[in-house]
Amino acid sequence: MTHVLFVRHGETDGNARRQYIGRTDLPLNEKGVEQIQRLQEKLSLELREVAQVFHSPLMRTTQTAALLLGNDLLAHADPRLAELDFGEWEAKSYNDLEAEYHDHLWRWYDDPWNVAPPNGETLQDLDARLTAWHESIVRSIGTTLVVSHGGPIRLWYAKYVLQELTRFHSLHLPPGGFVHVRRTGDGWQLVQGEITAP
Repeated sequence: MTHVLFVRHGETDGNARRQYIGRTDLPLNEKGVEQIQRLQEKLSLELREVAQVFHSPLMRTTQTAALLLGNDLLAHADPRLAELDFGEWEAKSYNDLEAEYHDHLWRWYDDPWNVAPPNGETLQDLDARLTAWHESIVRSIGTTLVVSHGGPIRLWYAKYVLQELTRFHSLHLPPGGFVHVRRTGDGWQLVQGEITAP
């Protein structure tokens, strides 16, 4: 049976400042390292079953994968698992964007599928990347560990588990959070995890 264990990277200083951090390449901060160390203990049994590892090529996900598995398995960096590119909005807070890009920001909130941050990506762009990645692992046997970001994991979960893309924005997965899913017939089912929706 196919199992996928998604892990969101631990906290960075940009997350702590509540900034939009997409392609900005930040390391984990001290709290982020501690989050992943706790997660490694929590998922020790599941991690022993991992047969292959994929991660976003950014520093925070690479560090997270290394903390979870050490050198036990070769981890494959895959750019299709990177966070949404926020373009000119990178490393800016909501208040910054409200002041500088008010109209564009609200167009994006209303239709992120078709509206991108300036020089950034739409959710449609992110979905195309994830769909291509998904097709490459969908027939895998055993457990795959995927270390990625809040945006890609939530979008994948909304599309393949909930089968309702409009739920994307209501989902929350904290830094250092995980989602364990398994393939059942033609669909995917939650086994356990820390993804929530109000």
